[in-house]
Amino acid sequence: MRIGFDAKRLFNNTTGLGNYSRFVLDGLLKHNPQNEYILYTPKVLDQLEQKFANQLNTTIVRPSNLIYKKLHTLWRSFEIDALAQKNQLDIYHGLSNELPVGIEKTGVKSVVTIHDLIFKYFSEGYTRTDKIIYDRKFESACSRADKIIATSIHTQKDIIKYYGIDHSKIDVVYQDCDEIFSENKDVEMFNLVVKNYHLPEHFLLMVSKTEKRKNHLTLLQAFEKIHKDIPFSLVFIGGEGEEEKNVMAYIKEKKLPVVRLKNIPHQVLPYIYDASYASIYPSMFEGFGIPLIESLRRNKPIITNINGCFKEVSGTAALYIDVLNPEAIAEAIMQLISDKNLYEQLVSNCSQELLKFDSKKLTQDLVNIYHSLLT
Repeated sequence: MRIGFDAKRLFNNTTGLGNYSRFVLDGLLKHNPQNEYILYTPKVLDQLEQKFANQLNTTIVRPSNLIYKKLHTLWRSFEIDALAQKNQLDIYHGLSNELPVGIEKTGVKSVVTIHDLIFKYFSEGYTRTDKIIYDRKFESACSRADKIIATSIHTQKDIIKYYGIDHSKIDVVYQDCDEIFSENKDVEMFNLVVKNYHLPEHFLLMVSKTEKRKNHLTLLQAFEKIHKDIPFSLVFIGGEGEEEKNVMAYIKEKKLPVVRLKNIPHQVLPYIYDASYASIYPSMFEGFGIPLIESLRRNKPIITNINGCFKEVSGTAALYIDVLNPEAIAEAIMQLISDKNLYEQLVSNCSQELLKFDSKKLTQDLVNIYHSLLT
């Protein structure tokens, strides 16, 4: 097969949608090297180019027209359909919620991955115009695609609910986290990370940008109630969001034992998981939740949201709570710390839950979808 991808985020986004795009391509290159992969992107970050540029069955396509070199959005929206025909694609896969205009008229079969419909639930971070644009873009992609991939059952249900798409048109295919989280622990590296980042002896880890939806402040309210009774700290890792100042002000005002780390190299993060006691992820809404899988990969139990997709991902390796209730969060933390049998059971459940996220299986699920469109 000749398969084209919207690779903008693959080459330019080091988190979120970029991680998903690289997971898809890494799996296909590893398990299905017989196919040809055409990657359409307006630009490429230097550190991400070499990984795919040297693959014999991979071609990177960028704008050649001077106008499109400057107007990336126009190129991705209005030129890809012509390039898909020129490159004789069998399949075009929009990896991040959208499809180019006119792809449905080219004879090339199209697939779109829808990650979440967060803008339907939370107005924070979205202007009214942004929400209208996202809504139209998502609805258009869902209606025009030959097949939709949802990254969770929860997202599949949202697509049906909001866009009236028939259930049979949507397949759920999970993703895995970066392969680095599956690597064995290097004791020397582990000790170096603990020392260099001044990690506490006992801590709960939260990996997330400081956005309101991620709910750091409710966690801090819960931790304020119990931190004097336990020898534990919190470690926050992630970029600065709109709640950064409020989060840091609350930590300072309440004199809470919280370590705030930013710009952590990707190869270091697994070792910080290793050093933690457990993960806590009190997000109010996610389409999937990669930190949940990262935690499972490092055999760390999780405290997370009882609603949404969270149980779908974490399964029997987590405690589930009302994340808007500080008392419930505090109680779950105390339970996980005091009940050693419960803790060990959750740890042992991690490996079972990971069976859902086997890269080879997920890649084959994706390839089966491609083949089904060509038969």
